[in-house]
Parts: sequence; C-alpha cells; structure tokens
Amino acid sequence: MSRLLRAVIVLPVLLSLLLPFPVFAGPEAADISTLLSFTTIIRSLSVTNTTIVVDLDALKSPPEQSSGKSDFLSYLRLFPIIEQGRLDKLKIIVLSRADGWKLVLNELKLDIDLVPRPGRGTQWHLAAGYELQHPQLTTSGSLSLELEFEIGKKEFAGRGTLSLTGRTADHRYTLVVPVVVRNNNLELRPELALDDFSPTASFIRARLSTADHPSWKVECSGELADRDLTAALLRAGGIHQTTMLPRSGQVHYDLTLAGEDDFLKPPYESSLQLKAEKLNFQAADGDLAIEDAGFTLDAVVQAPASGLGTVALKTTLHGGPFLWQNYFWDLTGQKASGFFKGKATFRHGLPVLERGVSFSGRVEAASLWSGRLTGRWSPTAAEISFTGQPMEISGAVTALMPEFLDEQPPILRGLATAGHYRLSAVMKKSGDKIAVTTGQFTVTGGDVSSPAFGQLHGLEFSMPLSGLGWNLKTKKMQIDRWHLPLRLKFTSLSSPWLQAGAQDIPVLWDKDRVSISNTLRMAVLGCPVSVANLTVRHPFLEQRRQATAAVAIKPAPAAAPLPALPVSLKISQLIDKVRHHLQAQLKMNLDGNCLDMPGRINFPLFSGQVNIDNLRVRRLFSPSRVIALDMKAEKLDLQQVTALVQAGSATGIIDVELKDFEFSYGQPSKFDLKITSVDVPGIPRKISVEAIENLSLLSSGSGGGQGLLNVGINRFFSHYRYGKIGLYCRLRDDVFQLRGLIHQNGREYIVKRGLLTGIDVVNYNPDNRISFGDMRERVLRIFNQKQ
Repeated sequence: MSRLLRAVIVLPVLLSLLLPFPVFAGPEAADISTLLSFTTIIRSLSVTNTTIVVDLDALKSPPEQSSGKSDFLSYLRLFPIIEQGRLDKLKIIVLSRADGWKLVLNELKLDIDLVPRPGRGTQWHLAAGYELQHPQLTTSGSLSLELEFEIGKKEFAGRGTLSLTGRTADHRYTLVVPVVVRNNNLELRPELALDDFSPTASFIRARLSTADHPSWKVECSGELADRDLTAALLRAGGIHQTTMLPRSGQVHYDLTLAGEDDFLKPPYESSLQLKAEKLNFQAADGDLAIEDAGFTLDAVVQAPASGLGTVALKTTLHGGPFLWQNYFWDLTGQKASGFFKGKATFRHGLPVLERGVSFSGRVEAASLWSGRLTGRWSPTAAEISFTGQPMEISGAVTALMPEFLDEQPPILRGLATAGHYRLSAVMKKSGDKIAVTTGQFTVTGGDVSSPAFGQLHGLEFSMPLSGLGWNLKTKKMQIDRWHLPLRLKFTSLSSPWLQAGAQDIPVLWDKDRVSISNTLRMAVLGCPVSVANLTVRHPFLEQRRQATAAVAIKPAPAAAPLPALPVSLKISQLIDKVRHHLQAQLKMNLDGNCLDMPGRINFPLFSGQVNIDNLRVRRLFSPSRVIALDMKAEKLDLQQVTALVQAGSATGIIDVELKDFEFSYGQPSKFDLKITSVDVPGIPRKISVEAIENLSLLSSGSGGGQGLLNVGINRFFSHYRYGKIGLYCRLRDDVFQLRGLIHQNGREYIVKRGLLTGIDVVNYNPDNRISFGDMRERVLRIFNQKQ
C-alpha cells in the first residue's frame, strides 16, 4: 500500500480518535443528514511504520452555524466504522507553525475490535510515547487509553481509563482519568500528581445531547488542598522572585458549561465559582506575606455564536495578618468586594481577545477605598478609570495602623483622626506597563490628635498622580512624568513642645527627590525655629533616604509662657531657664535612618555657658531610636545647680563634661560624665551635710542619718568647707561606675578638704560596679527622703 493511500485511510481514523468532533476544513459545513450517507465501514485495517503530519494552521476555519440539529450519537456515526484494525509503530506529528508548538506521538499502537461478542462491547486499546514542544514548555512521556463501549440506537454506555505520565525540565507528573459512561452521561474522575505533591482529585460530569434531550451540560468540581497542585503550577514557569506563592490553604471550585441543541454550536452559557479558605501566601524573597486569607469568585459568561456577549463577575476578598518588608498590619475581619458587568465580542462561541472586553462596576475595600470602575481591556492595551468616593481618614487608620501604632512611642498612642480623602485616576496599559494619565489624591478637613502629641487642625493635602506607572514585567514602580507639585496646608499645630500657625507648604516631588521651597516656621518650647531649604532624597527607601536642611533656633521671647510639658517640675524649670537664651545655626542631615545636626547649640545657664555638639539620632523611625550628643558646661554656679536639684546644697564653681551620651527607650544607655571644681577667688566652697550623705549613698549604697556627721560635735554643723571636687561617672552595657578623680596617699576622693579644715568624701570601693537600675533606685531614694 502506498504512503498516500495509507494517509488517506488513516488520517480520518486518527482525527476521529483524537478530536471529540469532526474537523471541517471548508468555510461552510453541510447538514448532518447529508453526511451520514458517507460513513465508511472498514472491515479490517492494518498499518505499520508510517508517519503522518497534521498541520493545524490549515484546519483553523471553524464550521459555520448550520440549520440542521444533531445529537451526540449523530456525530459518532460520522466517524468511520472499523470492525477490526491495528496501527503499529506509527508516528504522528501535530503542529501549528503560527503558534509555535508541536506534538509528536511516537511508537503509537492502536488495537480496535468492534466485532460483537457475547458479554462484551467494542474495545479500544491505545498506547504511545509523546513529546510536546513549545517556546515556553517542553515535556515528554507516555500515554495509554483503554475503553470498552456499547453503542445503541439512542444511547451508549461504557468504561475505561486514560493514563498519562511525563516530565518537564524541572517537574514530573502523573494523570489518571477513570471514565464511566451510562445513559448518555459521561463521568470523569481525574487524579493529577505533580512532583511530590499529593494527587488532586476532581469530578467531571457531562450530560450529552440526544434526540430526546437536546440540551447538554458539562460540570466540573473539585478541591485544591494544602501545598499541592496550586503551589507546584505557579513554580513551573520561571516565576519572578517577588511572585506570591501559596504555602497552604484550600480552594474549592465549580465550573459549568451548558448549551442547547447542538453541543458543537453556540450559544453557550458558562459559570465558575471559586471559594478559598485560609490561604497563606509568601513571596519568594520573603518581603511579602499574608496569612489566613480567603476569597470567593462568581463568574457568568453568555457566549453567542457571533456578536456581543456578556460577562459578569462578583468577588469578595477576606484579609488576614499582612507583612510587607518591616510593616505589619492585621487585616483580619477586613474585606474587599467588587461587582462588574462587561461585554465582549464573540465569534463561533469564542471570545475575540484582540477586540477586548469593556466593563463597568463598583469596588469597595473595607474602610480604605470605594468607587466606580469602568474601562476596556485587551491583551495589548487597556484603559481603566476609577472614580473614588470620599472616605473617612479614621477608617483607614483603624484598618491599617493599630499594630503599627502600638509599636510606636507613647506620642502616637491614642491617635484620633478626622476628615476625608479621595482617589480618582485614569490608567492606560501599553505593552508591559500601566501608567496613570490623569489622577488626583486629596485630603480635606483633616484633624489629627493624641494625648501626647497634641492637635493638628485644618489639614489639606493634594497630589497629582499623572505620570505614575507600574512595570508588569519587573514589578516595579515607574514614573515618566516628574516635577509633581504637591501641596500641604493646615490651620494650626499645637503640642506640648511645638506650636505652628497656618502653613501653606508647596512641595515638589522630582524623581527621587522631594523639596520644600519656602521656609517652615514654628515654635519649639516657645523658641522660634525656622527650617529652610528642606530636601529629601529617596524618601521611600529607608536605606538610601537622605535629607538636608538649614535650621535656625532663636531665644524665646521674654514674655513667652512655658507650654505644659509631660515632664517633672524640675525639668520644666530647667527648660524655662534655657529657652530664653537658646540659639543655634545648624545643618540637618538625614542619611538612611540616621539624623545628624552638625553645629553647636549654646546657651547661658547657672551663670556659666553650655555648649552641645554632635547632636544625632540613630534609627530615627524605629521605637529603638537612640539620641546621642556631647556636652560641655563651663563655670557653672554650683549653688544654683544644687538649688534646682534640691538634694543638698553646695557653693563654688564647677565644669561639667558629658561625652558619648546616648538615650534610648526612655533612659540613658551610655555616657561618660566628669565634674570638677574650678578655683575662683572670692567664691566660697562649702557643701552641706545632706549633699555629703547623698554622695555617700550614690557611691556606696548606704548613708542617711547613720553617719558620723550626725553624732558628737559634728551634729552642730550644717555645712563644711572643701578644697576640691572631682567626680567621674561611666555607664556601659547597663553597668554603672562612680569614681573619684582626686588621688592622695593611696586614697580616692570625690570631695577633698582644704589645707587645714573641711570635709573629705572618700570612695572606699573604687571598683564598685552596679547596674544602672540600682543606681536609679539610689537616686529615687534620695528624692523620696527629701519628700
């Protein structure tokens, strides 16, 4: 038999086996009844060692709608009837050059036996190896099919099994599909295993059309369980490192496809329902994760033979704990929902994707945003318009920031907000990019207050969104149009330490830089402060953030009242003494998470001069922030100092040097402190018994009324003369050490008497080291005794 003759005989047979319906290469199909007479009966067939190539590009013209009606059995009768036949060592190549894929069946073996025998039906046995080649996927494996059918005049029944195994470059898989046909109903129970994931079972039921029951329906339902098919499929194709991967959860699905009369011809109606529970997602790079999320999705599509069809979507998303880089939000109980209706162009029951889908609907996301969404989508381009409704600021704070606020310093706790914000935008998709052509984000009527922070009234903010974009390929923000003018306004700002009147602040966002052109003026503890030339680079990248500004501080007006401060009375008194003389010209440099203010802050205090240098803050935006500085005070009047402290009294002049001072979590964490007396003629040097006892308590942990100063003749003296004071304190790693700086005759003195008379305070335990908590307890004992 020649190769041409073999191809003419075998090709219709194979197509009848591989395709569930006949292929019509012509532009118009004849009526079923006219084709029935051409059914071929082959008594016996045997083909060995041949190759058949099927070019699907030549079979792409689908059949037009015909006036005749048919049932499933009618199509079965169109196929050639082979009573007995065998195909052995056959090679079939099915390819589509236009779409770039090819399927090769190797060593195909097919046995067909339709000869009736008692107690059995027709039998088909198929086995082959296969290779599927595609630009994005290459796989190979083996398949086998065993079927046994009984075909009657009006119905057919049977059973069988399809088995498929294979592997790609990175994965292996197994598909087993038991097949049962009874009363013209087809039931499939496929089980799919991918790599080491458990099999995923589904159920497929098909009610086929017959002459008595022309309507048909195909139903598919199943469940994707923990860490199975869903995760494996998403890993199958070189995903981007930021792709969200499901770690666990369950997804239930129901899919229905139905039609009337001819199951090959539209109109069709399909519906899909998905329900997910307790999904845990995590990005491959670990920067993004969400737990116990879920969603529901309902989709209905009505597909005509040709023309416009409808698409309806309804979805609800349920959130859970959400982590993004260093930010955590608990979205449990929060949900977003959307409802959309759309229209699409169909041809022969299939959507013409090139023409796209037009849609409109509403979206709501808890208390975050709500509005109307309209647009048009196609694979190459899309345009989406979102018109948002005014939303309450308090709702967004409640939804997104409770955990964030709990981790912050007390200044933000008890935060209350009011006002509204609104978002509107028109977005266009071109290629791999989505860009905002027009859009605006606004805040109106904003009020912010907290017990510690104070109140901000009349907040208004506006920001154009045009030029913002998102690259779908790199998954990064992309901005084409810069020089975005932002505007920030408020009528008043009042806190215990900061006050500001009405401000109108134009802000320019220029690529990776944000700058404020005008000078910000405010009062800090009553002192006028101006901030000029404020520029922030990389404002949204913590590791690269940089800011610079010029800061000027002037003394408070003499009549300026001291604002109410949440600190002790003595500190308030000290601030009140300082702020009328405080002045500085500083530069502010913010680099990443560290703030430096090079320059000197100086002011007179206690008849002397105080200089503060190297003011800096590390981890500025973290609850573990550290404030550091160096201070040097010269020629302070000791009498004024002790009068403020009220822990005894002393006279004389001292110098104070504080180096490497660091303050974190509400208390000092590191410092070196040195206090030394200065000889000034004409200034008496005396120290009270109370101050001596308190020094003894600080150095040794004991003191009070049990010392020698309260017995004998000493009890008649309230003050003693001294010659020198030398005190050194050091704090490192929560270990506090107090030393005397005066050494004589093998002893270490904190206070040394004069040449002939006076008092000595000796540090008898120079190596005494205690925790800073113990030192703080000793200081509290001193003040409690005073009270």
